[in-house]
Amino acid sequence: MHRDLSMTVLVALLVGCVGDIGEPRTSGPGGRPRPGVPGSPGSVPDVPRTPDGMAICSGGPHVGATPLRRLTRAEYDHTVRDLVGDTTSPARGFTVDETPGGFHANTVAPVAGLAVEQYQTAAEGIASRVNVDAIVACDRAADGEETCARRFIERFALRAFRRPAEPAELTAITALYDGARAAGDDFATAVRLVVEAVLQTPSFLYRQELGAGEVSGTGGTMLRLSGYEVASRLSYFLWQSMPDDDLFAAAAANELTTPAQIEPHVRRMLEDDRAREAVRDFNAQWLELEALDSVTKDPDVYPEFDATLASSMRAETERFLDHVVWEGDRTLRTVLTGNFTFVDGPLAELYGLDAPAGGGLVRVALDAGERSGILTHASLLSTHAKTNQSSPIHRGKFVRERLLCQALPAPPPGLMVVAPDPAPGLTTRQRFAEHSSNEDCATCHRLMDPIGFGFERYDGIGRFRTTDQGLPVDDSGEILGGTDVDGPFRGAPELAQRLAESTQVSECFATQWTRFAIGRADGPADDCVLADVAERFDTAGGDIRELIVAVATSDAFLYRPAYEVAP
Repeated sequence: MHRDLSMTVLVALLVGCVGDIGEPRTSGPGGRPRPGVPGSPGSVPDVPRTPDGMAICSGGPHVGATPLRRLTRAEYDHTVRDLVGDTTSPARGFTVDETPGGFHANTVAPVAGLAVEQYQTAAEGIASRVNVDAIVACDRAADGEETCARRFIERFALRAFRRPAEPAELTAITALYDGARAAGDDFATAVRLVVEAVLQTPSFLYRQELGAGEVSGTGGTMLRLSGYEVASRLSYFLWQSMPDDDLFAAAAANELTTPAQIEPHVRRMLEDDRAREAVRDFNAQWLELEALDSVTKDPDVYPEFDATLASSMRAETERFLDHVVWEGDRTLRTVLTGNFTFVDGPLAELYGLDAPAGGGLVRVALDAGERSGILTHASLLSTHAKTNQSSPIHRGKFVRERLLCQALPAPPPGLMVVAPDPAPGLTTRQRFAEHSSNEDCATCHRLMDPIGFGFERYDGIGRFRTTDQGLPVDDSGEILGGTDVDGPFRGAPELAQRLAESTQVSECFATQWTRFAIGRADGPADDCVLADVAERFDTAGGDIRELIVAVATSDAFLYRPAYEVAP
């Protein structure tokens, strides 16, 4: 294609794609009071607080720093699928997504070098495969090619940019098309050149939010997002893709400005299969299931572990969570304590169950003394273990960070952390006792290891056991550190029951969903949003779909702070 023309239009459309739009503060437990943090130049003011540190949530919207977001790999693939019908998943080969706040969201590193080449190569491939008649959708014989081209450009730019194109943008894109035709290209080639160029513009690759007016309050000056910007936030949260025609129509009619207007769209979108995919992606990131793809085990210790078994482990957790959210009671309690799961032949053998008929996943009841909810799924237990043994450290750390939203400090500089090798006559618990006695290790490991010891009835691939190195397993555990679940417990099922009753776990789960939705870590300025979302989740009885509605209708979806873009 005409590379010189393509580059010309790209330069013309490069508007507002550089600069630092603020960094999020370090996260803290969801919804809990935090002391005020003094602001720095360009930072978002903290919410006003009472003398004891409680957030005061009256006086206008309160929302934390909102970085500029670039499409993740999943968002890119889903967007080109819905935009031009390309289902080849070209973004699978892109550089790995950034994970601020623990979830995929590209908000940190600028685009340069390899990423630019990847976007260019992907755009060229997509354009070459596009069905021109399908995306133009115009009778060229009746209306004429020039009329059809201009209609296509206006509609395509609207959908690709997720907003109406500016006159200058339309002029530049039309000039690209006209230049190609003047150079002798046919209609289809000129349209493909437009597609190739537009897919490389910042307005396609970034989710730009310029706002539609300022709102002042005790939380500082906020920008109310435009209808098109809200539509994009909703679609990328719930579908990981561009808005559909209904959202575009609502944005054009200025009908996405209040929670009451937004909620019906959220509920409609949750009925779409794309929402199932987005929820599954949240679960995979929250539970770190993606790590299963790279988990390896010592074949001498776990000869049965292979790619097939790992695939079954992930499929079990995905199917279990799909069932809870879309077919079951939809509650976090069942996620943590459900007395059933779904297994196929390889997983049934690992769990000591009868092999199900057929080759797929089949629902089975669980022995409540052995397994209860996701914490006892082999997917989590295998991922948070060593190649040749279980790992109280990793399992305890998972509970702290993913279920209690407590960030643990890094080990002291220069400290080499090496798991002790299995040794005859010593259980894992006995070998890990040094962590609690070594003062360099003790501070963190007293928060992790006592929780992880409660999982010791599961080996490094999640198989239930009663002995370790020929000795009886001691699965007594304890939670320390000022949580509402502090105290001793015995075994993962009892731990799961306690976590299911915890206000802090419920708040953390609401916080994790909010982080997933907004693509960043939460900070003190977000306390009011987090408290509101957590309260609505609690009022709904822990209903996960109602939590999603609460997030999508919160201030975090209607506003962002007003701040200057640094040069």
